[in-house]
Amino acid sequence: MFGPWLVLEILSLHSDLDKGEGTVKYTLSGDGAGTVFTIDETTGDIHAIRSLDREEKPFYTLRAQAVDIETRKPLEPESEFIIKVQDINDNEPKFLDGPYVATVPEMSPVEEEYDVDKRGEIVINFVLAEEKVQATTALLKLAVTGAYVLQVKATDADDPTYGNSARVVYSILQGQPYFSIDPKTGVIRTALPNMDREVKEQYQVLIQAKDMGGQLGGLAGTTIVNITLTDVNDNPPRFPKNTVHEYITFSVNISQRYE
Repeated sequence: MFGPWLVLEILSLHSDLDKGEGTVKYTLSGDGAGTVFTIDETTGDIHAIRSLDREEKPFYTLRAQAVDIETRKPLEPESEFIIKVQDINDNEPKFLDGPYVATVPEMSPVEEEYDVDKRGEIVINFVLAEEKVQATTALLKLAVTGAYVLQVKATDADDPTYGNSARVVYSILQGQPYFSIDPKTGVIRTALPNMDREVKEQYQVLIQAKDMGGQLGGLAGTTIVNITLTDVNDNPPRFPKNTVHEYITFSVNISQRYE
């Protein structure tokens, strides 16, 4: 039997009965034979004659056989093998549901989390200012959790099982410091407290999804999220500045009052 082995984009087949005397002919059949792959009838080398796209077809099932060049009878049983197309990062993440529209109540609270040691005491970080001996204390802020706004999702057509080609990381290109996004889940939250609809009602946030885990060289896609602050009852009734004064005149007969 002859065994296949892959060298870059070349698959070479060889029969044990091939003594190099030119009496053996190699044939190829199956997926893409003659259109995607060709075989050298003398050497058994298989070449790809056009570029392969894993997203179009991830693998090809081919069959090869060694035959006697004179009698054209098979020298060995037909062998079947699979050529798997290895993925490269050639697809950028895409937001299939974008652009997005969302609402969130104005004045939504934002909770801040700080580092706490095992004893339940807040851990204090000392930050030296240049080379001065004096230090200022600051709480180590771990996270800021605001009100939930929306979750965006980008899809990447690359192979998720191979490397980081399909591992997407989310970030905000426009919309800070008002909103934040979880880099792994794509959940958008408010990042500032006391966002007042009467001051600013509409926000346009630009979200980026980058593959390769956000590393340099990764491909990126973007989408827009239009966020509207909805009204809450945060304004008491007020009288207008121009107050109208009305005067009523009346008279009382004192003599009649004490009769």
